[in-house]
Amino acid sequence: MTIMSIYQVVKNDATGHFWKALKVDGRFLLLDLALVIVFIVLVLTNSKIVIFHVAFLLLTFGAFFWEFHAFVLRTIFWLTTITSVLFVSIFSGEIPFEEIFEIPALTSVLVLVYIIAGQRSRAVNALQERTDELSMLLEVSNQTTLAQKLEPLLGLILDHLKAVVDYENATIFRLDDEILTTLIDRGSTRQDGDIPLSVSIRNTRIGRKLLVDQEPVIIADMWGEAPLARDLREVFGNQFKAASSESSSWMGIPLTVNDRVTGVLALEHSAPLGHYAPNHADLVLGFANQAAVAIEAARHYEQAQTLAALEERQRLARDLHDAVSQTLFSACLTAEVLPRLWERNPPEAHRCLDEIYHLNRSALAEMRTLLMELRPEALTEMELGELLGQLTESLGNRVRLPLVLKAEKVGQLPPDVQIALYRISQEALNNIIKHAAASRAEVSLRTLSFKDRKTPGKGLELRIVDNGRGFNTEAVPPASMGLGIMRERAEAIGADFRVESEIGRGTEVVIFWIGAS
Repeated sequence: MTIMSIYQVVKNDATGHFWKALKVDGRFLLLDLALVIVFIVLVLTNSKIVIFHVAFLLLTFGAFFWEFHAFVLRTIFWLTTITSVLFVSIFSGEIPFEEIFEIPALTSVLVLVYIIAGQRSRAVNALQERTDELSMLLEVSNQTTLAQKLEPLLGLILDHLKAVVDYENATIFRLDDEILTTLIDRGSTRQDGDIPLSVSIRNTRIGRKLLVDQEPVIIADMWGEAPLARDLREVFGNQFKAASSESSSWMGIPLTVNDRVTGVLALEHSAPLGHYAPNHADLVLGFANQAAVAIEAARHYEQAQTLAALEERQRLARDLHDAVSQTLFSACLTAEVLPRLWERNPPEAHRCLDEIYHLNRSALAEMRTLLMELRPEALTEMELGELLGQLTESLGNRVRLPLVLKAEKVGQLPPDVQIALYRISQEALNNIIKHAAASRAEVSLRTLSFKDRKTPGKGLELRIVDNGRGFNTEAVPPASMGLGIMRERAEAIGADFRVESEIGRGTEVVIFWIGAS
């Protein structure tokens, strides 16, 4: 058996690995050189048996340094060469005939070393395969963390999986209430649409094994009469039968996250029956876990988007009810009594007309503000003075508070600066409306020049002032009434934030921002 194994190795090398096996590795060139020197000494010296032992000792060392194929080829070459010299010496009478018995003994030792070297080579190959597998899993894990779209990520997982466990068709399904939905289908024998978009595995043997037992399902013959094979054909239907007619073996791996099945990874192969085995399932499991994490992350992302959209709709509904809806309702009531009031009290009717005008302007300003909230990029498209104009008009008409705006043209600002200044103004004005009981407020925006600085530059001053009740700044926590939020926004853009207030004398909020030189 050992001789046949050596013959098989030589035959394989002759057809594919021969030159690779003979490739000299610079790290072990000394060992090859030592064998050449030993051979020369063997030819020239009379102590051939001693040198023969040295040659065998070097070959034994080679078993642990050379690659397995290189060891086999070198052993055959040197064993043939050195033994030939030894036989010539025996038959020529240079050494006693009894020494010939040294050759089988040392060859037996070399065969034992060959067996050990073969086991070492298989262990090294297994270790390398495991290292490659872990490297691929690490790369897939990194991609899972960074990727934002699910389908390209699942495709990447399948690409790496094919290098570890070969397949001809692969499908990843997402599980929702025992319904499998196709997320990606890839293979050499199928076209897009060959696999049904969704199938039910409720009350099936495959479903129980995958979902309840959470165990891999391996079907050696997809077209056989085994219960699982019949289940597979019934679940996927005639369309699947046509698409997978060239396949023989099927394997399904449950995708689990926190002991909960989120999907299934299915592989097919047209190799002879029984292509997939339990060790293949173990290899696929690591990739299946990565796919499960990706699917679960995508599910959470969809839920977060849905929740965010719902919260945004609810906020808009509240704003429409509190602002536009109430304003339009007041305008309708005023317009309803206007004809009768016009006949009885024309001066009051004129006042009502003015009221309707202001209510409609307020509703229009509120709608513009809400539309801007729906399009955050609009906050950077308009000039800051125009944004503040819409804001003061909307809030002022809603509560009938005179809001005076004095804004200079400040030009294009960095997006983060413009959004921060707008939000600070919005928060300050809302505080005035809710807490100040003011009869008047003013917003001013002006540019500043700093010629006395070492590096001359320009900046902005945003000032919001009211004549309301004021408060004691030392007695109020910095985070109260939105002051903490405004201060954080100012610090984020490198602006100075200051609040001055006295009881009975109103409040002043000032922001200084120094732009680039």
